[in-house]
Amino acid sequence: MASISNFLGMWVKLDCGKLGIFEGKVANVDDSQQLLLLNEARHNGQAVLSNEIQICAKDIQDLEIVKNPSDSTTNSKKTGVVSHNQLIAEATPTKVGSSPGKPGRMKKSSTYPGDRSTTPKKNQESKHKSMSARNKECFGQSIDDIKTLDFDFEENLAKFDKKAVFEELENSGVAFVRKGFKESNLKLKHNENVLEQEPVIQRQICVPPEHRGKEFVTDVGVAVPAVSMELKDLIFETSERMGLSREQRIECAGMCAFQMAVQVLGGSQRFTNNINERASVVVMAGPHLQGLHGICAARHLANKNIQVTLFIPRKTQDLIPQLALYMHTGAALASSVRDFPDLPVDLVIDTLSGHEQSKQVLEQTLTAIEWANNNKAPVLSIDPCEHSASLGLEVKWSLALGLPLVGTPTAGRLFLGDVGIPKGVFSAAGVTYVSPFRDKIVVALDD
Repeated sequence: MASISNFLGMWVKLDCGKLGIFEGKVANVDDSQQLLLLNEARHNGQAVLSNEIQICAKDIQDLEIVKNPSDSTTNSKKTGVVSHNQLIAEATPTKVGSSPGKPGRMKKSSTYPGDRSTTPKKNQESKHKSMSARNKECFGQSIDDIKTLDFDFEENLAKFDKKAVFEELENSGVAFVRKGFKESNLKLKHNENVLEQEPVIQRQICVPPEHRGKEFVTDVGVAVPAVSMELKDLIFETSERMGLSREQRIECAGMCAFQMAVQVLGGSQRFTNNINERASVVVMAGPHLQGLHGICAARHLANKNIQVTLFIPRKTQDLIPQLALYMHTGAALASSVRDFPDLPVDLVIDTLSGHEQSKQVLEQTLTAIEWANNNKAPVLSIDPCEHSASLGLEVKWSLALGLPLVGTPTAGRLFLGDVGIPKGVFSAAGVTYVSPFRDKIVVALDD
């Protein structure tokens, strides 16, 4: 039988039932009093303040020899578990806690080094065979067994006589709608449908019937009605009374005309410092509000390196503020056709005609219109009205402001510019208004 001194210095873990779990190094074993002294003791994982503790043998329910916590070896194996009865049996001739003279019993530990449960080899082989059988059943078929012939599209298409099917349907008397299209000259964009369909019209702008004219539609299906001159003047007067000044509106109109001119000139590639590649524009402005729109647009174009020639047949006091700003750009100012560029220009912007019909048209105005028609340059008309067509200018694009006017000339493509009037102003003027511009300041209008 081993001496008690064999256990001195070992690290043990003691299960004392309700008292808890104690761990520490065996410093002394008192056989006579059945006491065990632990150094560096820990109770339920927490260090003991005195660093030592004495435990009575009768309180010990289980004893396990454990690894030294200070040992740096991480891969060492655990020491086997030894019951406290086995420890006492090796140290004394009687079992701890039993009556005197009754021999103790050696109890085999529940776990010990090398104890390892193993799966029988026979079961492993059976499982492997079962998995192999399933894999063969699922994936064991040859590719040649499932190979099929390629589908012959031409042969099967030849079996279908589309013309005969349509004739049979038409002769059956059943109501049948056949939508077709001309295959020749069919050029569709990526967002256009082959089959024709009516666009959904959104009528978000409602005006009083007595001031309502022709209805136009934007590219996204928003209806924009033309309004009378009286209603448009009321909207502008209301906007000025509510804080949107006439000068602000002119500036917005000039910016819309500038954006429109940028599109028709071909975009940013025409805005260059190379004088041979710079676009050339002639702006014709009359002595009225529409002329102020043209002068403002000419200033924005000149600021962007466009060769601009501004023609004003007659200067008035009302034009001086905008004209003075334009002169600071260094661009040309013409008072007659003789001052126009000798070379053909890229664009002509027309604001010669005002909304108030003039009793007498100036000779310089008629000469400028004749020059523009002979120049063959495309013409953009700003804020046209029913009087504009009487001048005989051949217009390719027209730009209405805010809302189109009743009687707006239909020659060329019509566009609508946003002059910054809020919906509250329209509401005050008796118009239900939802902006048709979305993320743009100029939108195209179709009949």
